[in-house]
Amino acid sequence: MPKATIIFSFLLFFACKQDKPIATTEQLIGKWNIVQATKEGQIFEAISGGYFDFGKDAKFETNIPSLPSGSNFTLKEGIVSFQNDTIKYTISHLSDSTLVVDSNIRNTKFQFTCKKTVEM
Repeated sequence: MPKATIIFSFLLFFACKQDKPIATTEQLIGKWNIVQATKEGQIFEAISGGYFDFGKDAKFETNIPSLPSGSNFTLKEGIVSFQNDTIKYTISHLSDSTLVVDSNIRNTKFQFTCKKTVEM
């Protein structure tokens, strides 16, 4: 019987463990240079030199014309949404230096891999 109790306790511990959010707004804030973009899984070089800037004031800026530059953004459950726009970014990875987001823009799948700029 003690063996069953140990196994049950072990399973209960892992079942009750809360998942850590994939990203927080504080982690997202900053300017991110796009180092690689893919369109439908193929390298997409047309946005070379592009960036995303998630401001402390919840404003999103970018130099990519078709994206919602100047819009307010929100982050909830790993998804970045923009005020007055249907585009959403799903964060698949976020660390202190790397951001990877997936998006469906005009029915086309994109993935952006970004590096955070170091502020001087």
